[in-house]
Amino acid sequence: MRVGDVGDVVDDEEDEDWEAWGKFKEKKPSPGVNIEELTSGKMDMAEVMANQNRQGPLMVFVHLFRDKVKSQQETTDMAAKWKEMLMVGGLSTSPYPIQADTVLITIEKGGKDFLQLKEFLLEQDLVEEIELDSQKFRRPGQPPREQDQSGPPGGGSGGEL
Repeated sequence: MRVGDVGDVVDDEEDEDWEAWGKFKEKKPSPGVNIEELTSGKMDMAEVMANQNRQGPLMVFVHLFRDKVKSQQETTDMAAKWKEMLMVGGLSTSPYPIQADTVLITIEKGGKDFLQLKEFLLEQDLVEEIELDSQKFRRPGQPPREQDQSGPPGGGSGGEL
């Protein structure tokens, strides 16, 4: 036998990686929602959404106090400032001012990132409420947003870009 001759070596071992190659991984079921905790106030809808392990980007609408926003440009500048502040905090966001009193913010990952974004936004003085999947979030004790048909501030028809 020569050194380096492997002709008579039998390799009948198969490791776990080899056996798992090409097979689809089974998805773990997401944890269910405990309706009792949700209705009793122990868990809020934002926590439920975060626990659902959302995949892909989320779109969050941020509604500003109409009487505090002076112009579309002010909203645009504020959205750019928020983007920078959130980036420093580790969140990658893309804000889009769509009206003088509304900003659309997208985040790449749902779940825990949404909870951080929600906390940040509700600390901002100009934010009246945020909305995700038709679920609205406000500061505790804050009354619902008034559905004013007079149009947003900043003049023009609807304040759209």
